[in-house]
Amino acid sequence: MMQNQILKKGKLYLLSSITASILLSGCFGGEEKKEVSAEAVVKPVEQPKVEQPAGTAVAESVVKEAVEKVEVAKEEVKDVVATVEKEVQQTPITTPTIDGAKLYAKCSSCHGANGEKVALNVSKIIKDLSKENFISAVKGYQSGTYGGSMKTLMTGQVKSLTEDEIKAIANYIIK
Repeated sequence: MMQNQILKKGKLYLLSSITASILLSGCFGGEEKKEVSAEAVVKPVEQPKVEQPAGTAVAESVVKEAVEKVEVAKEEVKDVVATVEKEVQQTPITTPTIDGAKLYAKCSSCHGANGEKVALNVSKIIKDLSKENFISAVKGYQSGTYGGSMKTLMTGQVKSLTEDEIKAIANYIIK
């Protein structure tokens, strides 16, 4: 449908251009001027079965070639999209692993290399806690709802930890 509209507009443009050049050459060619009424100029444009000048065939072939190239490009894009979709489907989704040992390193100065120390002679030995109790205690420190005299110190130490990081530390220390 779009191709038909383009062709019609192209034909109209070409016909109008030819009519204008005929009129202008008649005015400036030094030949005898012919009177042309407005109806005579409009009629060729309005008549559906006007003979097409040679230029129209060229315009139609250019439009046809452009349409064909667009269709080829669409197919190429479809192929690329299909390839990318296939690759995305085949690529496994991996979650980055969190290194509990690396995260625990800042804790080891008070709690010991393996969570075996009573930190500052106040805390519990964290390697002896269950994973659930360890996670609950750390979350309590984060929210300020857990801990006695060490509450302020521990809140600053664990405030930035995510839930996954807390679990990674628990998995590293508590066997």
